[in-house]
Amino acid sequence: QIENLWNKLTSNEPFQYFFLDDELNKQYQEEKRTGNLALFFTILAISIACLGLLGLVSYSIARRTKEIGVRKIMGSDPWSIVLLLSSETITLIAIASLIAWPLAWFYLKNWLTDFAYRIHLNPLVFILTTFLVILISVGTILWQTYRAALRNPAEALRYE
Repeated sequence: QIENLWNKLTSNEPFQYFFLDDELNKQYQEEKRTGNLALFFTILAISIACLGLLGLVSYSIARRTKEIGVRKIMGSDPWSIVLLLSSETITLIAIASLIAWPLAWFYLKNWLTDFAYRIHLNPLVFILTTFLVILISVGTILWQTYRAALRNPAEALRYE
């Protein structure tokens, strides 16, 4: 019906139509592909970071084995040892997050200027992200530190 009306009104122009949602999907196709690629590399980077964190904690525990043994002999609670071993790592993560916030804010502000419909950046997103990173980190290091805290102190101090 629209095509007939178009042909009546314009004799030489061909009737060409499109659906707006299809055009918008085509327009943001590259951003969807970029988002999927970013998600893949984010998961890969988090996995590599967790492995590095596990290595760092294992090294820290191996370096402080005698200290852990002495603390246990002196009556220290296993959870206080876990807190002691985890606190330096959590502090490093918090400092890294504070450095990363302005960089991420600047990058996202520039990236969002390309969109006709954009969101406003909320600082709560950065705070929740930092909390999630700390949660993943604690999950990564908790079992290593707890295992070291439960180890028999005689093993650590056997050769002293």
